[in-house]
Amino acid sequence: MHAQPTCVLACDNELGECPIWCPTTGRLWWIDVARPALWRFDPTTGASENWPLPKPPAAIALRRSGGLLILFRRGYALIDEPQSGAAIEQTHGLDLGDERFNDGKVAPDGKMWVGSMDRALKSPIGRLYQFTPDNGPAFGLRPMDEGFVLSNGLGWSPDGRALYFAESRSKHVYRYDRDPVDGAIGTRHLFTTLDGDGVPDGLTVDAAGHVWIAAFGGGAVHRFRPDGSLDLRITLPVEHPTSCTFGGDDLRVLYITSARRGIEGNARPTPQAGGLWAVRLDVAGLPETSLSY
Repeated sequence: MHAQPTCVLACDNELGECPIWCPTTGRLWWIDVARPALWRFDPTTGASENWPLPKPPAAIALRRSGGLLILFRRGYALIDEPQSGAAIEQTHGLDLGDERFNDGKVAPDGKMWVGSMDRALKSPIGRLYQFTPDNGPAFGLRPMDEGFVLSNGLGWSPDGRALYFAESRSKHVYRYDRDPVDGAIGTRHLFTTLDGDGVPDGLTVDAAGHVWIAAFGGGAVHRFRPDGSLDLRITLPVEHPTSCTFGGDDLRVLYITSARRGIEGNARPTPQAGGLWAVRLDVAGLPETSLSY
């Protein structure tokens, strides 16, 4: 597979993250964490929209109602339409101590998972949580695993029997056995470790069970086989790809967000850094799961 990504939107994100494809509208959503904003892109017209956020976001998720869940570093908001700025301002705070949320995704059963990190990027106090807002059913912030400095991307195998989870500081990506009926996970196992430059950031899983991982600082997206061996490396002309997801009518377009700044906050003015990238592939992704509330 000889695939070359192209920059489809020069959005100049300081720290673009968490791309999700909405199959209902045929548009891509994502966030800029460092210059807080919610973004939307229409690949048919090439048009984009963005809305400022009151504080740095950590992750977003589609809701079955058509709205979005926005997770902030220490809180959340449920919105129906991003055009309503007042709705985005109505955020709910959460007491996380020295932790903060960093990345999250919806599991196949419709439950939200989110990882946390040490705000100082030093101690392994981060956790992996199941999250439910207080105006949804069975409110809770349920710890599922712990011991992470910098939690990052999440993804599930096509049959729902495996959960993949990236920890950037160690450069490890873990795999958990998962019960596809009740969603419970087993013991953490090492799936792979990124060699060379870059750390594992956001990830997604395709319909064949391959795991696609953005190598932040490594200028590439890596595809790993289900056994953890490296299968493919797609290089980009920017240093900091941050996350990826499949979109398009046939889910065969891999969208890649990127950043202008590194983990420590240092910005590097590489041309097209912070842009939204896309590459058409010969494999399809998995459809995005929406939250039930």
